[in-house]
Amino acid sequence: MVCEMLSGISMLKSLETYQYIGFGSTYFADFSLFHRQLGLSKMISMEKEDSAKDRCEFNKPFGCIELRMGDSTSILPNLEIDTVDSIVWLDYDGCISDAVFSDINTVVGMMKPDSFFMLTINADYAYLKYLLEDGEDLMQSVVKLVGEERFPNQFLRMSINRKIYQSILYQCIVQEISSAIQKRNGMEINKVLFHQAVFFEYGDGARMLTLGGFLFREDEELDHLDKMGIRKLPFYRHEESAYSIQCPVLSIKEIQALNAHLPCRGIGPHGEFVDDDLNKFPIENGDIKQYASLYRYFPNFAETLL
Repeated sequence: MVCEMLSGISMLKSLETYQYIGFGSTYFADFSLFHRQLGLSKMISMEKEDSAKDRCEFNKPFGCIELRMGDSTSILPNLEIDTVDSIVWLDYDGCISDAVFSDINTVVGMMKPDSFFMLTINADYAYLKYLLEDGEDLMQSVVKLVGEERFPNQFLRMSINRKIYQSILYQCIVQEISSAIQKRNGMEINKVLFHQAVFFEYGDGARMLTLGGFLFREDEELDHLDKMGIRKLPFYRHEESAYSIQCPVLSIKEIQALNAHLPCRGIGPHGEFVDDDLNKFPIENGDIKQYASLYRYFPNFAETLL
């Protein structure tokens, strides 16, 4: 999905001018995808643990990936994101922290216009119980996590649940981006803005949130959006209304059979498929509808016996 959105950049300038910055770890899945699909050939992977250096170097799928050792807070200020068109995805596996807010300020404060910034964080509020100290409740742990100065006061008297925790995280991140933009613009005449285009929620072992968007010159925003065509994408999200990714569990045979009837011709007034063959599948209609909305982006897997 992100690849399809980023391909719209080619209507503004060549994607070959862009660099990609992220956390490759030992798998480099995003690096492989962006290199193959977008043609990005300047790629930088940040790795915090020195002990993982040799393994990460060994697992690099392409020679164009440069490994930088250290934490992102130390590395990001020294990268050329102010002079080179950039796509930055900070895919944290942990929850929100001061380091995450620091990285937001660095990237948004420096990034060259027409670049793209996205971050992923753990949004599983059940994890909060592990942060509790004696006498604290879950909401107090959230306040401590994001910082009192960032916490949206309207949530103080509420009981925490998944939806409220997600809303708190969203508002804190958006406010941090907004503050970084304001500091950056200062007295500048040709101001920049952050245009949110991505807000995903999904499960990946834990509940995760991904939020991202483009930095545009203020006077170029609408023109660039029209040229890129990203607002027509079904997963485009400009506000606090996440696109929920729910992948049904299907066998390879079921996927192949469903693909032969997709894209579907529509759904009737009672929730039935116009293509009657889809109604006859031995699969729940809800699972079919979820798959039909995602099938173009569904990962391909092969079952093998070793």
